[in-house]
Amino acid sequence: VVWNQRRPPFEDIRVRQALSLAFDFTWTNATLLHDHYQRTQSLFDNSDLAATGPAMGGELALLEPWRDDLPAELFEAPYVWPQTDGSGRLREQLRQAADLLAQAGFILNDGILIDARNGEALDFELLLSDSSYERIMLPWMQNLERLGVRATLRTIDAAQYRTRTAGFDFDAMIWHWGVSLSPGNEQWIYWGGDAADDEGSRNYPGLRDPVVDALIAQLSDARSYEDLTAAARALDRVLMWGRHVLPLYYRSGDTLARWADVQHSDVTPLYGVDTLSWWRESSN
Repeated sequence: VVWNQRRPPFEDIRVRQALSLAFDFTWTNATLLHDHYQRTQSLFDNSDLAATGPAMGGELALLEPWRDDLPAELFEAPYVWPQTDGSGRLREQLRQAADLLAQAGFILNDGILIDARNGEALDFELLLSDSSYERIMLPWMQNLERLGVRATLRTIDAAQYRTRTAGFDFDAMIWHWGVSLSPGNEQWIYWGGDAADDEGSRNYPGLRDPVVDALIAQLSDARSYEDLTAAARALDRVLMWGRHVLPLYYRSGDTLARWADVQHSDVTPLYGVDTLSWWRESSN
């Protein structure tokens, strides 16, 4: 889920984090997704490019010049979204969310969360183009209602969705950024400050961050896999700590059915299933 930071109050990291805390992935996965998924915690999940543990080596060297602009905790570990007990009650996360919203200047008035500075209610529309997401998002909307947040779903056709998202005409939306094991210049379009107001770009959050721009430059200019990995991990760490998106879920493998006599190597490519290398063993 992408927050459009061009629109208030999503420019406030406390608001983005609070709204995201109301999403109960553990319950959603067990109840609606048959426990088939893992929580997305990284831009590069399921690969060596994902940030892990304390920032070290080349990654730390890239982050060090920006230490005063980054949370101290970022250097110790990547941001990890909390795991719930799966009961659906979410008491602790909703308490944390309420505290963050209070810090951001919101007060509860007759069950509605109001911005104390201008009296406006905290509400937003989640834009969808795929109705299958509705059953996933509705429980989140119910949790948000417990906080006093009025959130609604709007599912539109693909053409309207493309028009509205290309023009950044949304509060929040669902988007999948495609990445490879060799990320590079496409990251400028995804996260670069110059693309924030460039309609049709994929910088849907409207991100303008000199730290992110500097790390994308390092990623684009990497001359070795070691340098590429360090830059990707640093970028991953900074973006996840910024809570610019509410990460949903992914599958770490592929599920396939095959005939018993169709065989494949025990070693599979990093990029996924390669059926062209399979063979059939005849029983004759």
